[in-house]
Amino acid sequence: MKRRRKIRKPLIASLLSFFLIFSTMIGTVGARGANEAEIFLKSKDGNQKVTVSEEVTEAFRENEYVELLVEMKDQVDTTAVATQAREQMKAIQHVSPFQQNLQTRYAVVDALKSTAEITQNSLLQSLEKSEHVKDVKSFYIMNVVYVKATKDVLEELKNHPEVASVRLDSKINIDWPEMSSSEMEENIQQAMDESFMQEGDSSIEWNINQVEAPRVWNEFGIDGSGVVVGTIDTGAHWSHEALKEKWRGYNPLDPNNPNPVGNWFDAVSNQSMPYDLASIPHGSHVLGTILGQDPAGNNKIGVAPGAKWIAARAFTEQGGQDSWLLAAGQFMLAPNGDPNLAPDIVNNSWGGGAGLDEWYRPMVQAWRDAGILPVFSAGNAYPNKVSAPGNYPESYAVAATDSQNRRGSFSSVGAGPYADDLKPDIAAPGVNIRSSVPTGYEGGWNGTSMAAPHISGVAALLRSVDASLTVDRLEGIINETAIPLTDSQYPTAPNHGYGNGLVNAYEAVASIASGIGGISGQVLKQGVDEEAPVITHKPFKFGYKGLDVVLDAQITDNVSVVQADLYVRQDEQSDWQIVEHTRTSGDFMNGNYQVEVPMEFVNDPGFQYMIKAVDFSGNEAETEIFDVEISFGINPNEPFEFNFEHYLDGMLLYGDWEWGAPTVGTTPRSGENLVATKLTSNYSNNSNSLLQFPPVDIRNAENAALSFKHWFDIEYTYDTAKVLVTNDIESDEWYEAATFTGRERTWEELTVNLDQFAGSENQVFVALLFTSDDKINHAGWYIDELSITSNTVEATELSDTKITVDKANFKPIQEMENTRAVTNNQSGLPVEAFVTVVETGRTVKTSLEDGSYHILHRPTPEGETYTLRVESYGYYKQQEEFVLQEEEIIEKNFLLAEIPRGEISLNVVDIRTQEAIHGVKVKVLEDGRLPVAETDENGNYTFADVLEGTYTLSLSLPNYQHKSLTVEVNGGESSIVPVELTPFPGQAISYDDGTAENAKAYYSAGYGFATKMTPEKSAKLAGVSVYLWEANWPMPGGNQFSVAVHESNEDGNPGKRVVAPTTVNGERGQWNFVDLSEFDYMTDKDYFVVVLQTGDFPNVPGVGIDESSPFADRSYQMDNTGVFSKLGSSNGNFMIRSHLYYMLNAPTLNGYLENVHLNEETYSISGTVEEDGIVNIYNNDVLVTTTEAVNQEFEVEVDINEGENKFTATRTNGEVESSPSNPLTVIKDAVKPNVSIDSPENGMSTNEQNITVTGSVIDTYLDTVFIQGEEVTVNENGSFSHEVQLNEGLNEIVVEARDLAGNEEMGSIEVYLDTVAPVISAISPSEDIYKYPGDSIKISITSDTRGGKANLIIKDETNTVLEELVMEEVEPFVYEVNWMVPIDASFSSAKFSMEHEDVAGNKTSVEAKGSLNLIHERVDRLRGKTRYETAVEISKEGFESADVVVLARGDFYADALAGIPLAHELGAPVLLTKTNSLIPATKEEIVRLGAERVIILGGKSAVDDSIAEELDGLGVEVDRISGPTRYDTAALIAERLGSTNKKAVVVSGANFPDALSVASFAAKEGTPILLTRTDELPEATSRVMEKFKVEETVVIGGTAAVSEKVKNLLPNAVRVRGRDRYETNIKVFEHFKAGGDHYFVATGKQFADALTGATLAAKNDSGVLLVNEIVPSLMKEYIKDNEIYRFTIFGGEAAVSKEVMRELENIVR
Repeated sequence: MKRRRKIRKPLIASLLSFFLIFSTMIGTVGARGANEAEIFLKSKDGNQKVTVSEEVTEAFRENEYVELLVEMKDQVDTTAVATQAREQMKAIQHVSPFQQNLQTRYAVVDALKSTAEITQNSLLQSLEKSEHVKDVKSFYIMNVVYVKATKDVLEELKNHPEVASVRLDSKINIDWPEMSSSEMEENIQQAMDESFMQEGDSSIEWNINQVEAPRVWNEFGIDGSGVVVGTIDTGAHWSHEALKEKWRGYNPLDPNNPNPVGNWFDAVSNQSMPYDLASIPHGSHVLGTILGQDPAGNNKIGVAPGAKWIAARAFTEQGGQDSWLLAAGQFMLAPNGDPNLAPDIVNNSWGGGAGLDEWYRPMVQAWRDAGILPVFSAGNAYPNKVSAPGNYPESYAVAATDSQNRRGSFSSVGAGPYADDLKPDIAAPGVNIRSSVPTGYEGGWNGTSMAAPHISGVAALLRSVDASLTVDRLEGIINETAIPLTDSQYPTAPNHGYGNGLVNAYEAVASIASGIGGISGQVLKQGVDEEAPVITHKPFKFGYKGLDVVLDAQITDNVSVVQADLYVRQDEQSDWQIVEHTRTSGDFMNGNYQVEVPMEFVNDPGFQYMIKAVDFSGNEAETEIFDVEISFGINPNEPFEFNFEHYLDGMLLYGDWEWGAPTVGTTPRSGENLVATKLTSNYSNNSNSLLQFPPVDIRNAENAALSFKHWFDIEYTYDTAKVLVTNDIESDEWYEAATFTGRERTWEELTVNLDQFAGSENQVFVALLFTSDDKINHAGWYIDELSITSNTVEATELSDTKITVDKANFKPIQEMENTRAVTNNQSGLPVEAFVTVVETGRTVKTSLEDGSYHILHRPTPEGETYTLRVESYGYYKQQEEFVLQEEEIIEKNFLLAEIPRGEISLNVVDIRTQEAIHGVKVKVLEDGRLPVAETDENGNYTFADVLEGTYTLSLSLPNYQHKSLTVEVNGGESSIVPVELTPFPGQAISYDDGTAENAKAYYSAGYGFATKMTPEKSAKLAGVSVYLWEANWPMPGGNQFSVAVHESNEDGNPGKRVVAPTTVNGERGQWNFVDLSEFDYMTDKDYFVVVLQTGDFPNVPGVGIDESSPFADRSYQMDNTGVFSKLGSSNGNFMIRSHLYYMLNAPTLNGYLENVHLNEETYSISGTVEEDGIVNIYNNDVLVTTTEAVNQEFEVEVDINEGENKFTATRTNGEVESSPSNPLTVIKDAVKPNVSIDSPENGMSTNEQNITVTGSVIDTYLDTVFIQGEEVTVNENGSFSHEVQLNEGLNEIVVEARDLAGNEEMGSIEVYLDTVAPVISAISPSEDIYKYPGDSIKISITSDTRGGKANLIIKDETNTVLEELVMEEVEPFVYEVNWMVPIDASFSSAKFSMEHEDVAGNKTSVEAKGSLNLIHERVDRLRGKTRYETAVEISKEGFESADVVVLARGDFYADALAGIPLAHELGAPVLLTKTNSLIPATKEEIVRLGAERVIILGGKSAVDDSIAEELDGLGVEVDRISGPTRYDTAALIAERLGSTNKKAVVVSGANFPDALSVASFAAKEGTPILLTRTDELPEATSRVMEKFKVEETVVIGGTAAVSEKVKNLLPNAVRVRGRDRYETNIKVFEHFKAGGDHYFVATGKQFADALTGATLAAKNDSGVLLVNEIVPSLMKEYIKDNEIYRFTIFGGEAAVSKEVMRELENIVR
């Protein structure tokens, strides 16, 4: 017998067939010999038990769910697949090596996918259905399944026939790179200096020079173009300037919307766009070394800057995980499932531990067999050995060296775990490497992770020369051209420290690229481009003589921009001069171009220019002609002012300087924009930033000054701001005008005197130089309101000090506009194609920019011609013969014609029912780029964009006959293909999984394959189906076989033959049905189907075997004498099936024995049937729905009618309907039970611990009733009675009722059990109080109970009861009452007693600790020796403490007039100080208050900075509100107040009484007080009213204070006035409706006492009455009319006399 293991799905049907190895066994021939190695599948022993690692067992001891990796027994031998693919392609003429590599990759991926799809199928189905599985993923790069599951699933896995082993999804710890020491950095600097001398380019990193990559770029023009490198790492910062345009997903026509599909994969977090870890941007650093380079060429950090990259993220800061790496590795093999998108090289700067660990070896082997070079870092664990996977023979492991070519101290060494395998393979720089990180560039990285990308870059350079280089050849070239390295530890080369030595890119490329000649040319496709380029450019309109004019333009084109030029001339009478643009970023389709206008044109009066662009087809675009004005400079005789709302022409910025709207630091002096060292952050470390103002023209000026406002917050001493001046801009010397440092943080004006340059024939320049160290950063330096005039008053004179300033590379500020024009076109457009020399296999890819290519090639042998072939998918290939001489470059151009495209539209139906078939797999065999598709629910699928030609379609679906058909595709047409698939009749009995893994054939005719069949019940045999192995074995094979049937004997073995042999011709590679219905064989017992071999081997078909079947014991062999013998389980199961017709039995409804009660609109009817099919559901004998039974089960939602529903079910096959099932009664009950609790009363409080709960529950279908969770008995009438024991405190008694339908209702009451007298925790007053007759006193207690009662008894000093009051519970647990002391009270003191009773009747009596002491005097005084001490006494009276204090000058009122509302808003007292010294009493009060912040009102002339410094010494934050004038100060105070009531009070700024009269009332309202001049409204006042959208204004004072003119400018103004300040004072009280009975009094002649006292008045909801030597009569009337009986006087007798105090006392009496 012969056997052969085979996966069912073909690999590449047009190219591959399978090797067959013959061996002799007893009487049989097999496709796989017993001891032979397998070619395609490396299967583990089928009888071997599943291996479970100890780590898995340990993990389940600690976790319910564990992440597992399940290895299947069948693993693809990718090397054998690749070898077979290449061998078969040798028979096809003119297949280039590149195409061989590509087709081999397709074959490898197809074999891997097919094996995984088939062998994992049953396992995946089982796992996806299991309730013990949280997650499952399938991998094909290794035939592995990831599953997160419980231990129950582990037991299932142990018994699964396809599973080989189970292991943990393990974590991988990574040795992250280390940072270099200073000594290393010095060595690197030396190496960089040496390399700069050699290459003359300081922008190239030392390590790039060390491997001689620049020589490859410069001498050969090779930079990695056309090559894709993949990385598996922490991610990639795709928007980095050195990486962005090199990402394969980047779209230059839409730069902000790249395409990540197939170009990025995140196995960790599934993020859609590339990103990298901020903490360790390992992947970005690695990528930069492979191919990084910024568009300007200032950072040449990569070996192959022309290559493209894709990336997969598989690591976090903590390392990686096996499943992440499998997913990433699989992505690299076929990104987005497409092998054509796979990279040429995969860089793996990661690894595990040393030693033998072959887990990832199949993955690495698959890459290699698919033509992908696997580069690995050797590891950073010296003296440990090279880590896995880098130590695999298939991996290319890289050691790290420093700038002196010494092995890095960390670099792991060999030998590896495999005999005769050199490890490491190669060495590259890996010490102190600078590369790209998300924040820019970072050096000092050490690790073999940094070395490996050099090798990936060199490999990219090699494949850029010859895309057909195999992996073996790539490694060979690099090894052979390496520079041998040795040291004292490794004295000979090659060795286990450096491998073959230091990689040398130049020698490697030269070995294949140093051919004497080559072929150059263009490959174009037919087509016409009539679309011209688009130029986006903001015209340059104005500049200054001698300053660089750099013009920027963005130019885009749908094909390629090939030329961009500047046309410049002095005027219309001059000829154009043409200057070529330089592309600074982007690419040929969307690039940024820059050009510098020749200096001879940058002269007054100006010049003209335009920009022209030409695309590949010759279409031109040009801008209009722009006129540019050039000025010598700004003339100070014509005053110039600028507030930076727009960018200032001629201003140049370098370093941190930026123009725009700031978001940190301060706000502009005017407008929204300014210039600052940074607009959105603190300035940089080591800043050296220069701002240069436009030149000043002093040729005809006697005086000149440049002024600006500036604000700075910089580190004291270490960071500096300098103002510089020069009239010799060509030199580097500047005069110092001023220097600043520190944290000033106020806007100040600076004027620079330029008089000493008067008459200078040179331009005069003023610049601002800012420098910082590398430590502390602050907001920076901010500039606004620039002016240049002839006024030099108060200007800063220049010093004699000169400093040298290096010339800066200033940043141009440009915006963009569009302009375009079309002139002509030409035929032929660039196309991406592969150009191959057939005889040598040299292959290059053309440039999409212009279709150009260049192949380096040695001369053709004498007398021979070679063939140059051009191939591009979708185009007819072309080829041309050539002869190449020594040192000859020949030109070969091609114009490709596009192959017309059509489409194939399929519709697949069941031939019997004509119903659409969903899920039919369809494959176009001749074009691997077209997907393997499945038909949709309508049986449709359309293959779009199919190249014109003839194709074979393969269609397959289980239980249907396989079908192949030929279709012709014509360009521009849709080939409509209707397909009918034939199902096998009857119901199948099968013991295989549908996958033929092997096959059998006998040497002699007459032998048979038998399978034991067991019907479920009595049935008629319709026929049998047999799977025949594919046509590749046996060879030449045959199609004929016979089928017979035997019944079983008493022993269960084959007995009498009941169906004679029926001979048929089948088709190999599919199921073949044999109709046996004519024999009318019926049985309910076991029987045997026998497939008989009708010929001798090899002219016979092979019968398929399912080796993984658990039913192998059903297989028998019949010899040519008719004797049967049972085969062992290792044989597997013959793929023979029976097809039966069964009788229909009635379904069984689940739960039919009991009635169902529910309250839903629908119910899920479920049940079982003996065989799958259609089930009818009836309700009260009416058909309501149908459903389909699957796996002998059915379930369907049905609508439920109110009341009783009687459901039955029948089974039908469309021809016959079974009898009804037993009925299932469903009662719909949507009514909830009615719950009523009669006693006790809800909310009742009681002292009794046990109470009886009574009530009733009414429901027709009542099920249960619970009280307090205890089931109770309900009487027939629904009543219940149940005793409940209460707990101290609140008890919720809950009655829950539920009926049979699940309707629930709940009733509850609350009952309080309280046996403890109430406890009073707080009593007020808690200390003695002093009050006047008529004062109100609040007496309160805080209890531990709520809802109780409380009474207050007040007794005087004789124990006489003065009054009894009821206290209210004002909030839970708090009882209080307000008592007003009788106005005529005569007692001296009183005590307060409280009686408190809770709701349960428990009582407590207490007496307040504090007594009332009655004060009969009604007028008191707050005073100090001076106004400063009076302010302190007022503060002590009103404030126990305060976070903020407002401090004002004590001898002048102007700055402080408007401060009272702000003080009140902040809860701050107002204290006074002298201008130059802080009053001790004031200082002590600030300390007493515990103030954290002091707000000073007024500038430094009002309150000196020394006071601020003294406060700062107290640890108090100082804030100053100051404007140039009192009006500005008031406006600033209003802004700080930030009122939202849209009101304002306006008073005269020339005097104080009006402001003092209104201050406390404005403060209470939160209304700002603003100042005005008598006849003019200050701009500051107007601005702040507009800012806060003031809608209502109160003007205090007459027209002498505020004129009608000013009043009319105010919104909705109302004037409050009197004949003098005292009458005005009363009118203010009346206007604001002052209330209360306690007023404050101050002199109207001085401001200080009233100013500081206004805050206390506002705090007491009162005001300040103004008096002079007497009490004004109008005030007397006001006091009497408003029954005011108490006054507090501010100030001593010198301010408010004794007479006034006596007069007030008389009034209130």
